[in-house]
Amino acid sequence: MVRIGFFSHVLVFMLKHVMENKTYEILNGFKTKKEAYNYFNITPNSVGILKLKKIANSVNFDLNIYAKRRSFKGNCIVCDKILEKKQKKFCSHSCSATHGNSNRTLTLETKQKISKSLTKERVIKKRKCKICGQETCINLEICNHTLKWFENLTPFGFNINVLGNDDIYLEYFRIKELLLKEYFDNMLSPYDISIKYNYNKSFENILHIFKSFGIKTRKTSDSVINSYLQGKLGNGCNSGNYQFKHGWHNTWDNKKIYYRSSYELNFAKDLDSKKIKYDVECFRIKYWDKQKRKYRVAIPDFHIPDSNNLYEIKSKITFNKQNIIDKFDEYIKLGFTPILVLDNIEYEYNDIFRLMENEFILGNGN
Repeated sequence: MVRIGFFSHVLVFMLKHVMENKTYEILNGFKTKKEAYNYFNITPNSVGILKLKKIANSVNFDLNIYAKRRSFKGNCIVCDKILEKKQKKFCSHSCSATHGNSNRTLTLETKQKISKSLTKERVIKKRKCKICGQETCINLEICNHTLKWFENLTPFGFNINVLGNDDIYLEYFRIKELLLKEYFDNMLSPYDISIKYNYNKSFENILHIFKSFGIKTRKTSDSVINSYLQGKLGNGCNSGNYQFKHGWHNTWDNKKIYYRSSYELNFAKDLDSKKIKYDVECFRIKYWDKQKRKYRVAIPDFHIPDSNNLYEIKSKITFNKQNIIDKFDEYIKLGFTPILVLDNIEYEYNDIFRLMENEFILGNGN
């Protein structure tokens, strides 16, 4: 009885194994999941999907194989590579050409042409640079520019005929040195340069030329200082928001000057009464501001030509001690004798060091 029971278990196991193999082969024989649903008479709804999964899991069959089979388009007939979606017979133009040439019969004339082309040395023509005329450019800083870029340099005297030969090097750096001299030595702005050389395009285009030359332009603050030094910004006489008494005054020798405070007007009238010749805001002097740690422009209030004195007129609320010292240091270097008039009292340079500042100072010490 024990033997019969054992054999019955073995028989059941073998039948189960055979049935699983048969089920696996059936599932593996389908190309799509739809065929599997039809075979097992399963409706492809949520319940049917779970039922088919249960059948597939019982025989360790991966249902994702159907998706791969559906996207499989075959193999390339030349290299046997798997084809992609839009490919039909060949995986590349190379395989297509190989297949086409395999069925092609060459005439004797064609074979001779191919033989000659293989034995004949191919002559490669070397191209010359349109800028420097060389086969190998020596200076890419120059040759990377376009021909049109060089045409923009003609107002500055650039000789366009040097393009295409090695004279371009001398001409390029000659124009660069010219612009450097005008901008830094002569302190001309891009606008000034455009006027001087009758530049027919926007002066802002000169900034692009500077950048292409690798010329670093001035900062805005430096440009403002330069404008003051060149006298381009004027004296600001027409400022409508000025907080002190200001206006025009006729001097004793019939000159028209602009005063910026009642202190300046009083000082001018005192000079008029003594018939002393004087000028107002006639100098623009660059000096180092130790507080702000940068160069600024000082415009002395009064200049007495006969004594070569420079006067700064201040009140308690506009007197900045260190700023006045910084200005006076520069005035003395230039050979002037600076004098501070503080609340209508005159102080020489050495007297300033013992003066006290007011707790409240209006403005920035200008």
